[in-house]
Amino acid sequence: MKKSFSIYTISILVLFFFLNVASANDELITKNLDLTKALTAQESAWLLSHPVLKMGIDRDFAPYEWIDSNGNYKGLTADYIALVEKYLGVKIEIVKDKSWAQILEMAKRGEIDMISDAVKTLNREKYLIFTKPFISTPIVIVDNGQLGYLDTLERLEGKTVAVEKGYFISELLSRDYPNLHQLVVKNVHEALKAVLNGNADVYLGDAGLVSYASRSSGILSLHISGQTPYMSKHSIAASIHHPELISILNKALDSIPINKRKEITYHWFSLDIENTIHPEKVLKYSLVIVIFIFIILYWNRRLSREIKKTKEFEHSLEEERNRFALAIEGAQDGLWDWNLQTDDVMLSERFEIMLGYSPGDLPQYIDFWFELLHPEDKDKALKVVQEYLDAKGNGTYEGTFRLRAKDGSWRLILGRGKAQFATDGTPLRLVGFITDISHQIEFQEKLEHTAKHDSLTNLPNRFLLSELLTLAMNKVKRNDQHLALLFIDIDGFKEINDNYGYDAGNKILSTMAMRMHNIVRKSDTVSRLGGDEFVIVATDLKNKNEIIPMLERLLSELYSNISYDEKQMNVSVSIGVTLYPQIDDIGNEVLLRQADQAMYHAKLLGKNQYQFFDLGASEELKEQQKHILNLREAIKKGQLVLYYQPKIDMTNNQVLGLEALLRWNDPINGLLYPDSFLPLVEHEASFMIDLGQWVFENAFSQLEAWHLQGLDITLSINVSAYEVQQQNFSTYLQELFKKYPDIKPNTIELELLETAAFDNFELTSNTLRECQELGVSIAIDDFGTGYASLNYLKELPMDTLKIDKSFVIDLLNTSKSLSIVEAAIGLAHAFNCKVVAEGVESEEHGKILLQLGCDIAQGYAIAKAMPAQDIIDWIHSYKGFASWELIEPINVDNRILLHLAIEHRNWINSIELFLQNKTSILPALSSEHCKLGEWLLNGASKEQHSHPDFESLNKLHVVLHDYTAEVLPFSGNNKAQELKKIKELNDEILQILEVLIKKD
Repeated sequence: MKKSFSIYTISILVLFFFLNVASANDELITKNLDLTKALTAQESAWLLSHPVLKMGIDRDFAPYEWIDSNGNYKGLTADYIALVEKYLGVKIEIVKDKSWAQILEMAKRGEIDMISDAVKTLNREKYLIFTKPFISTPIVIVDNGQLGYLDTLERLEGKTVAVEKGYFISELLSRDYPNLHQLVVKNVHEALKAVLNGNADVYLGDAGLVSYASRSSGILSLHISGQTPYMSKHSIAASIHHPELISILNKALDSIPINKRKEITYHWFSLDIENTIHPEKVLKYSLVIVIFIFIILYWNRRLSREIKKTKEFEHSLEEERNRFALAIEGAQDGLWDWNLQTDDVMLSERFEIMLGYSPGDLPQYIDFWFELLHPEDKDKALKVVQEYLDAKGNGTYEGTFRLRAKDGSWRLILGRGKAQFATDGTPLRLVGFITDISHQIEFQEKLEHTAKHDSLTNLPNRFLLSELLTLAMNKVKRNDQHLALLFIDIDGFKEINDNYGYDAGNKILSTMAMRMHNIVRKSDTVSRLGGDEFVIVATDLKNKNEIIPMLERLLSELYSNISYDEKQMNVSVSIGVTLYPQIDDIGNEVLLRQADQAMYHAKLLGKNQYQFFDLGASEELKEQQKHILNLREAIKKGQLVLYYQPKIDMTNNQVLGLEALLRWNDPINGLLYPDSFLPLVEHEASFMIDLGQWVFENAFSQLEAWHLQGLDITLSINVSAYEVQQQNFSTYLQELFKKYPDIKPNTIELELLETAAFDNFELTSNTLRECQELGVSIAIDDFGTGYASLNYLKELPMDTLKIDKSFVIDLLNTSKSLSIVEAAIGLAHAFNCKVVAEGVESEEHGKILLQLGCDIAQGYAIAKAMPAQDIIDWIHSYKGFASWELIEPINVDNRILLHLAIEHRNWINSIELFLQNKTSILPALSSEHCKLGEWLLNGASKEQHSHPDFESLNKLHVVLHDYTAEVLPFSGNNKAQELKKIKELNDEILQILEVLIKKD
C-alpha cells in the first residue's frame, strides 16, 4: 500500500531543521546549572512555603501534551514538567478536567499557579509571566495543492484560514492580518479535515502539531506550502501573583542537560511510518535533497527581504535627513556639537550669524565658546552642563546664558541639548541648539512695565496692585500682622476736568501721586487704579490705630491749591479704609470692594475725610451670601449646565478637543454666562471648591459617555485657585480616574487663569506638578491679562498657554494687540509649550495667527459653545476654512510687514471716518509720516529693497498719499468716488505687502 509523504515528510524536515538550530542556540546559552546552588535564599524559602503547585494543561495538544485514555499526562511538555517537578522537589497538581479556554480563564482569575505550555502574547501578558522558551517550532501553511502558490500570509488575503480555538496564532492574525477570514475549529485534526474537504483554504499551525496529527489521523495528502514569520515558542507560564516562581522555573529549565533535551525532542518527533516501500531510503535521500533545497530557498528569500529592507531604510534615512535640515532652517536656531573627549566643537552657520559673525569666523574649540560667555554666567552655565552629565542623560540639557556678539552686545541665549554616553557611562558628545531669546525678553520686560504701570504717574496699575496685594496679604497672615488698604478718590475731579480741561486734570493726578509717594513708608505701595482713584497698601501694622497718623497726614497734605496755567485749583480727597486679615478668608478683590464702599461712605458724609469699612453693616456681604444660596439651589435643581466649545488645529482643520464652559439656565433670566453670576462668589473658597467638584463630575461623566460612543476627544476643564491650592487636589483627581476608568489622564487638561496661577505660587506649582505626574496637561488661561514675570513662568508646570481673547480679537485693529499676541506666541515657543488663541472670530484672525506660528484656535469663527448633545453632529459636519491649510509661518524679519498692513488699514479707516463726518480729526497725509512710509525710507532690509515689487510698493504709497492730500481737505460731493479710489490704491498696496510677507 502506497501513501503520500508530502505533508508528513516535509513537516518533519522543516521541524527538524528548526529544532536543530534551536538546539544549537540552546547549547550556547544553557549552562546546566546546579539548581541547589543557583536558587537564592528567598527562592528556596518560597518553594518551601509552596510544596504543591496547581498547574493547568491543554489536554488535547499532542505531541506536546495530552491526557491519554488511562488518564495519564503524556507528551513532550509532560516530560519537561516531570523533570522540573523532580529538580524542584515539589508536587505539581495537574488540572485534567478543563478545556484550554477554561484553563486560561482560571489563570485570569488567579485560580492556578502555572500553565505547563503557553505561547506569550500581549493579551496573555496581562495575567501571566513566561519563562524563556524550552522549545521553538515554526508556524507553517498547510493546503491541499488546489489553489496555487500560497507560500506567504500576504498571498492568503481573501482566503479562509483554519485556526484552533484559543491558540495564540488567532490573536496574532487578528492583530496583523485583519482581512483574513478565520475558521475557528476545535483542534488540529478538525483543521486538517477542513482543508481536505475544502471548508478552509489553508491551515496555519505548529509544524510539530501538523506532523503528529497528519500521522495519527492518516491525512497525508496535504502539503506544507510555506512558512509564516511566526514561531511557536513554548514556555511555562506562571500567574502574575507569583513573580518568584518564574525565576525558579527558568533556573530549573537551565538545569536540564542538553543531551536530555535532545532525547525528549527526538523521542516525540522521531520518524515512524509503516509503508510498502522503504521509508528509510526515501528519507535518507529525500532528507539531503529537501534540506538543501529548503536552505537555498530560505536564504534566497531572506536575502531578498534584507536587500529590500536596506533600500527602504536608506530611503527613509534620506527623508529624515532632508526633514531635519528643513526643520533646522525653519527654526532659525543655531546647531552645535561638542566632542567631550577632544573638546572640539562644531558650530553651524546659523550659530555664527546669530552672534553677528560670518560663517567660518568662529574657532571650533570649546575654550573660545567659554570666552563668549558673560563672566557672571560662566559658573552657572558650567554647573547646568555638569549636573546634566552627572544625571547620565536623564532628561535633556537646558540652560539660559548670555553670549557676546561681534559688536560687543550681549545676547540672551536659550540652549538645549542631549548627550551620548559610552556603555560605562562616560559622556562622549553633547549636541543641541541655541535660540536667541533676547528680543522676547526685552519685549517682555517692556511689556511688563507698560502693562503693570500707569503711563501718566508711573505708579503700579490695577494688574500689578493685584499681584502685590496678594503677596502682602500672604505675608501679614504668615507673620501674624495686619495691613490697611486705603482707597483714595479726588473730590470734584470731574468738575476740574470739565472746567479746566484734561491737561489740568493730568497735572492734578501727577501732583497727587507724587505727594502720596512722599507721605507713605518705603514698605508701603501707592498705585493708581484709573481715573482719579488711587490705592495705598500699608503693611506691617500691629493694630488699627497705627494707620490713623498716615490718614491724617494724607488728608492734610492732599488738601491744597494746585497751580496750572495761572489758575488755582482747590482739591481734597475722600479715603476708605479696610483691614486684613478678617474673620472670613477673603480675596484681594473683596478687600478692594470693601475699601471702595468705605470711600463712598466718606463722600456721602461730606468728603475730605476717611471712613473705615464696617464689616457687619456690609450690604454687599449680605447680597453675596444671598447669591451663593441661589447658586447652591440652582445646582440642586439641575439649572447649572456645561456647554462645550471646540478647539481645532488650523493647519488641517482637525478638531483637537473641547473646553467645558459653565452656564446657568435661569428659569427667569434665561441662559446666563459665568461673567453675570460668578464675580460675586468667585472669592468664596468653600463655594468655589464645591462648584468645581460639580463641574468635574459632570465633565468626566460626559467625556466617558463620548468615549464609549467612539469619540476620541480631549477635554479642558477650568479650575480656580482655591481648587488647586487644596492639599489633596491631585488625590481627588486620582479618585475621579478610578470612578471613570474609560477616561485616560492624557485626555484631560486643566485650565487655570494666569492671575490665579501666581496666587500662593509655591503651593499652586506643587499641586500642578502632581497633576502633570498623573498624565494630566496644564494650560494657563487668559494669558496676557496678568502679565506674569518670566521668573514665575519658567518655574510654573505648564503644557499650554492660551492667549486672552481680548488681544486676539483686537489684533486686526491695532498693532499693539498684534505685538502682544506675537510676544505671547514667542514666549510659548521659548518655554516649549503649545499655544492656543481664544477669540478667533474671522477667517482673517486665523490667517494672521498661522503666520505668527500659532496653530491651535477656538472662537466664534469655528463654533460657539454648544450643548453636549450637539457635539458629535457638529464634529462630523465641521469643514473649517480651506485657506488656513495653505498658510505657512512667516519669517521673523517679515513680521514687521504684518504690523505695517494693520497700521495702514487703520489709516484708511480714519480717512473713511473723516469723509463720513464721523470725526473732525484730519489724519496725517504725508507719505513720510506714516509707519509704512518710514519703513520704506529707512526700515526695509537690503533683501526687501531688492524685491521686484518693492519699487512698485513705494510708488503706489506715494501716489495714495498724494491723492489723499489733494482731495481730503477739499472733499465735496464726490466723497464716495474719492473714497473708492483711495481704497482701490490701498488694496494694491496690501496685495504687494502680502507678497513680501510670504517671501522667505
